[in-house]
Amino acid sequence: MQGAADFRALSRDALNGLRSMHEYHRFLRGMISWMGYASVILPYREPERLAGKSKYSLGKMIRLASDAVFSFSLAPLYIGLSSGLAFLILAAAQMIWVASLWLTGNTERIVDGWSSLMAIMLIASGIIMILLGFIGVYVGYIFQEVKGRPVYLIKGKKQDD
Repeated sequence: MQGAADFRALSRDALNGLRSMHEYHRFLRGMISWMGYASVILPYREPERLAGKSKYSLGKMIRLASDAVFSFSLAPLYIGLSSGLAFLILAAAQMIWVASLWLTGNTERIVDGWSSLMAIMLIASGIIMILLGFIGVYVGYIFQEVKGRPVYLIKGKKQDD
């Protein structure tokens, strides 16, 4: 993204705000944006590299993107909840389908033991995924608390070091 480099000048207030965040894994681009201070992008044209090519590989860029997502969002943790609900919906749909076959007399289309096995597996998987999602969200909230970020920053006030 243009203008999203980590090289920047900060006002004293912004620097004090950044210093008040006692995090070990620092995603500076997100932290500076999170503080909410006004920013200006100065036009800058990168000169040609003098030698070689960038050592910032695709893997490093993916790691940077994952740091951004996991440092500022609990959304990935809700995947467990969503997939658990999807499993439960699939279990309900499967049970409705089997019940409709029984009610219409098409029991020859049902393989012995398949419907009960699938229902049990889908329900158990759904419950496990939902519980893992709950645990993940709780761990995510703990993770956010442990970071010790200030709840808000007051403009013009020196932040604690």
